Amino acid sequence: MRVTKPNWVQHTGTTTVGEKKAKCPIYSISVHPDGTRLATGGLDHKVKIWSTLPILDQEAENEEQNPKLLCTMAAHTGSVLSVRWAHHGRFLATGSDDQVIMIWGIDPDGGGRLWGSDEVNVENWKALTRLVGHVADVVDLAWSRDDSMLASVGLDSTVWLWDGSTFERLRKLDLHQGFVKGVCWDPVGAYLATQSDDKTVKIWNTEDWSLVESVSEPFKTSPQSTFFRRLSWSPDGAFIAASNAKNGPVFVGAVIDRDAWGSEISFVGHENTIQVAAFNPRLFFPQGEPKGRATASTVLALGANDFSISIWRNTLHQPLVVLKDIFGADLMDLCWSNDGHHLYGSAVDGSICAISFEKDEFLDLAEEGDTDIVLGEYEYKGRMGKRGKAAAAAAPGPTSSAPSVSTSFGPTTTTSTHVNVLQPKKGKAKRRASFLPPGGGTNGFHPPSHPQGRDPFSGPIQGSSSQAGQEGQRMLQNAYPTSPRTGDKRKAPSPSSPRHSSLFRPAPSTSSSQALTQTLGLGADGGGAVRAAFQRGYEQGRAEAMEEAEVEVRGMVERERKGIEEAAFRRAVEMVKKEGGGR
Repeated sequence: MRVTKPNWVQHTGTTTVGEKKAKCPIYSISVHPDGTRLATGGLDHKVKIWSTLPILDQEAENEEQNPKLLCTMAAHTGSVLSVRWAHHGRFLATGSDDQVIMIWGIDPDGGGRLWGSDEVNVENWKALTRLVGHVADVVDLAWSRDDSMLASVGLDSTVWLWDGSTFERLRKLDLHQGFVKGVCWDPVGAYLATQSDDKTVKIWNTEDWSLVESVSEPFKTSPQSTFFRRLSWSPDGAFIAASNAKNGPVFVGAVIDRDAWGSEISFVGHENTIQVAAFNPRLFFPQGEPKGRATASTVLALGANDFSISIWRNTLHQPLVVLKDIFGADLMDLCWSNDGHHLYGSAVDGSICAISFEKDEFLDLAEEGDTDIVLGEYEYKGRMGKRGKAAAAAAPGPTSSAPSVSTSFGPTTTTSTHVNVLQPKKGKAKRRASFLPPGGGTNGFHPPSHPQGRDPFSGPIQGSSSQAGQEGQRMLQNAYPTSPRTGDKRKAPSPSSPRHSSLFRPAPSTSSSQALTQTLGLGADGGGAVRAAFQRGYEQGRAEAMEEAEVEVRGMVERERKGIEEAAFRRAVEMVKKEGGGR
């Protein structure tokens, strides 16, 4: 396994740190179905498309004839919170806090310099249409497996459905009672799942768009501090992996069983809230055994606000690998390549990572067509667009019966006694690559099994230090559960790049500070502290100072036990910026 962090993949703002422009948070990342392009969206209001060749191949990176940045698109007027390629690869959908969804397509005759910028486009992706319906930030997007429909969710607490070819607005689902921060489609074609700050995952029937189930048990005590609640449906349709769940004081990723919409299994071990879950799009089958739903297994990646990524297999009791502190700030998004060998992630610190698995590490990775075999057993609907679109445009009818899927999570026979945990080195090189050898010989990543019947995900992510690899990477290996995590949050270090790209140039006005105080629900003393915190940031004129001010204000809210939504906080801060003359 190789981990790469190309420092040249970045979004930059209008502020400077020293002689360089400050990095912006990268909120979303998506890899093209053919694996050659990577789309990112950031706080700078831009969408960028990068070539994956210089990311995955260091020799190609050093060759001048291989372009890195392919295109920069600047049609949004707010932070880009979600970027998603259609499965056929012809369209890219992007959602922003400007309340608009943009659909992009490549223009073979285009190219040239981006207006008002030094960036030169190797490819030209032009805006085909803009979708208007949301009245607040568009937080997440998802294409149906056959690309017949696009679903969007946002901070207006609604779910919108759009035609995947004409982009006609089809229907609005508005039963959530809080910000909707995640959406995914059932690959079987029967359901749509959405996750919200109302602490539920709602399951919608694609036949008539009625509400099938509202799952709340794993999320009753979940914090509302996460920017996203990105969830993922397993490629065989059997399970949903949901983010931001808790089991007592422990932060977990919840597994929702399609058969009964229950959640008895969870992924345990992260030290802070899990913000994104992403299933590998390929299934895995034991070598030499027939391919079907009885033998299929899946691989899942989780990204958390402890700056780490864990990768799991549903038949094993511990993670395949854990990448500790791979970022310097909260992780925002994850995506797998269509071939199942590469995982990409993005974070608030303005960086991305690429995690690559060799073929001998995923020996039982199935071919793309094998997924259709399993979905065929589940009565896969294929081009469900006609029925789903007709229902979306009509009044909801009675809930119809849905196919039942029964696949169990649980340990199986394995070959190793190691959990691979990688602690990356910190550095300023143009490219940082780390190599992690398999923990179990030629059979790849396989932790040990536990006696049948035990929760396969009951053990925390832990380990002891050792050295491995020519680059001397620190790894924590021989992990085994000793005591449960308390779930207490650790104080996150201030990132080297600002969360907000625009600093307060003039000092914040008294009226804007009062508005911020009212939004936060603080008293008079708290209001003075808010103004003082941002005043210090203004006087110092540093991106780090503004970040520290934001962390300090958030700490005030937490100390007074005042709940605050991330979006409300961000809008309040933007209010101070605008009234202060920044932005």
